[in-house]
Amino acid sequence: LPVIVGAILYTSLNIIQGIYAKHYGIALSTLGLIILCSRVFDAVTDPIIGYYSDRYYRKHGTRKPFMVAGMLAVLVCGYFLYVPPVQVNGIYAAVVFITFYMAYTLFEIPHVTWPSDLVSDSSDRAKLYSYRVAAGFTGGVIFYCIPLLPIFPTEEITPQTLKVVFTVAAVLGLPFLFQAMKVVPAGKSPTPQLKAPSQSRWQLFRLFLKEIANNKPLLIFMPALLFFTFASGMWYGLIYIYVDIYLNMGDQFARLFLIAFAVAIAAAPVWYQVILKIGNRRSFVFAMMILTATFFYTGLLNPGQTSFTELLLLKSFQTIAFVGCNIVAPAILSDITDYAYWKSGVERNATYFSFKVFLEKTFIALGMGLSLSIAGWYGFIATDTSFSPEVIAGVKIAIAWVPTGSGIVALVFIILTPIDKRRHRIIKQQLDARLKRSLRSPQNSTPEITIHSQQQEIPLNAS
Repeated sequence: LPVIVGAILYTSLNIIQGIYAKHYGIALSTLGLIILCSRVFDAVTDPIIGYYSDRYYRKHGTRKPFMVAGMLAVLVCGYFLYVPPVQVNGIYAAVVFITFYMAYTLFEIPHVTWPSDLVSDSSDRAKLYSYRVAAGFTGGVIFYCIPLLPIFPTEEITPQTLKVVFTVAAVLGLPFLFQAMKVVPAGKSPTPQLKAPSQSRWQLFRLFLKEIANNKPLLIFMPALLFFTFASGMWYGLIYIYVDIYLNMGDQFARLFLIAFAVAIAAAPVWYQVILKIGNRRSFVFAMMILTATFFYTGLLNPGQTSFTELLLLKSFQTIAFVGCNIVAPAILSDITDYAYWKSGVERNATYFSFKVFLEKTFIALGMGLSLSIAGWYGFIATDTSFSPEVIAGVKIAIAWVPTGSGIVALVFIILTPIDKRRHRIIKQQLDARLKRSLRSPQNSTPEITIHSQQQEIPLNAS
């Protein structure tokens, strides 16, 4: 439920740069720099929130206070982002973007970790993440329904539309948050941790970096995730401007995304069944192939020749692919965090997820900022009505050709990701055996775990 509220506000972040450019006169190059800086600044806070979320969870067995504080901050910061004063400049835009992203991070990090706290089986995690992704697209459907309401003179997304968007999110926010905190369990009891001497935060951070450097599955999986998010950031950074200004179909944008997001909700349970049959890794490969094809096809669209049906099919297939990627990626990372726990004896789920979100946000920011900047460098201006071949070539480089290449590279790393369902089952058996030994220990009130399996390596490259 709180993801629905967050998605109502977060969905428009792929559009709002177009609103600020078109209606408030901020240059695309300036917006690209603002988005890049705000996302990178936001990403730096992710590991900090992940660290304190893990620390609080190990001590109190819950992450709920972080989620409550984060959602309340999202609503407060969302007001200033969606209901700005009449005069908006680059400084105001930078401040509201930075504060909103930071508030959302405070909610997102513990919430995206929550499924790993609730269940331990890989398939069950995929199921919970499919619910979470479906909720996110439900928020997107609500967002795109709003411009179609008869209270507006046009179906285009305007500053007036965004004011109503915020009002809807504010009305739903507190009841949905209260229900989630009341009904959903905090998670399973924190697992026994390996005893370690007292260390400073800097020492712990260095140990975590060393742990990451020695985590082969993570080092292979992360480039796949980064090239995927970079390509997505470039495409989403320009899609509203591309459809509204270049294709001159802005009055159909909300209807287009509404239908595509409705298809996405229906696709979530289908993807879960696909994952059960072919596994996380193969599902990720399949989804990424579809996504890369849609990036390429975007570059073939031209004004006056593109129909609504063609654009709808493109966006529907792409959204279906995004659903699969967004379900499978955190499920794979959950399996990798189990591998890390088996190796180190310390459970750091939120820290690993914060590291994932940190890198995702950084590369999405790079993608969005770069796509807007490339369009600006080639002379694209949001208020123009006609464009030279050079300007069109620059826009298509940013929204289609570079994302296509990035998607192909992501595919290679996804194929190389080593942990599959069978190997994860071996890891869970090792962890369960360790837990049983700790519970049989006469000092199990504060168990000291000897990691007997640390000298054994699961053959990640074995057939």
